[in-house]
Amino acid sequence: MIDIADKHAASVADDILLEVRGLTKRFELGREWFSRTPRYIHAVDDVSFRVGRGRTLSLVGESGCGKTTVSRLILRLLPATAGEVIFEGKPVFELPRHELRALRQRMQIVFQDPYSSLNPRMTVGAAVAEPLVVHRQGRGRKLRERVAQLFELVGLDPDAMNRYPHEFSGGQRQRIGIARALVLNPAFIVCDEPTSALDVSVRAQVINLLQDLQRRQKITYLMISHDLGTVRHLSHDVAVMYLGRLVELAPTETLFKRPAHPYTQMLLKAIPVPNPARRHESLNLTEDEIPSPIQLPTGCPFHPRCPLYAQKDKPAVCREQMPALQPVSGNAAQVAACHFVDESVAHFTEPPAS
Repeated sequence: MIDIADKHAASVADDILLEVRGLTKRFELGREWFSRTPRYIHAVDDVSFRVGRGRTLSLVGESGCGKTTVSRLILRLLPATAGEVIFEGKPVFELPRHELRALRQRMQIVFQDPYSSLNPRMTVGAAVAEPLVVHRQGRGRKLRERVAQLFELVGLDPDAMNRYPHEFSGGQRQRIGIARALVLNPAFIVCDEPTSALDVSVRAQVINLLQDLQRRQKITYLMISHDLGTVRHLSHDVAVMYLGRLVELAPTETLFKRPAHPYTQMLLKAIPVPNPARRHESLNLTEDEIPSPIQLPTGCPFHPRCPLYAQKDKPAVCREQMPALQPVSGNAAQVAACHFVDESVAHFTEPPAS
């Protein structure tokens, strides 16, 4: 699996900033009555990918599939059960505390909720300046000038630095959050649903801001989003997750025009269109609910909901063997974890845009 992901990334970008290898996270729930066997939530299971410098990789999937957990593991905000993360050639999980402190200046995060991510008792100028204070990179006039510069960069008036978060709109707060993430000149930023709490008009402004900052400073983004429209606009590559596993990885346009995994096809067909009556193909999902991450299905985790599995009269291989990521039609730039990947591609018909 890792080899295939490596080939995919190498074909996309030679300058690799971040590499994730076999990342796994299980949360222990304790034992049931009269049982010695502990129960686990399988949040992330053997996830591998690479991200090139100055590029954007988006993680997509339903709620609870492990997207946010992956980002927390990469930033070492959560301990991993297994796997490794290589950032700028350094193994993140093995770094001692003093080296990790220096590394954190290069890796930042923009949180999903702009309302709860800022301290209501702290002025927004102080909130943006706080990372500089913690890392002892500025004080006095130099500190204020740096914060004012960042406010201008994200489209805010520097005179507003002494105001408090409740005096700003949601879009303005998100801009403040972006300014705080930029203050230490990071190379890598995790954007955890950065536009989901914003109005549609403000959403476009934040997306344009993120793109502009990437062009200016060659920032690398890991974008976590449910909004596939935003993903298509912002991303160079897309990784699709289901029940903690990576089921497809491809360049953005390839994935939207020719999705290979049945789950990816389901996500794309669920995108709203201006005239739903023109959607000539239904989702074709089975009636099964999403399996529990505590008790995962055997074999392919998607098979209980997979229309291809049902159409092929429920082949045993789907129930018994976990599919590995494999190239789609011999193309290493697109990989998918499906036993019948070529048939899945042939089955898909792109929904009309309007």
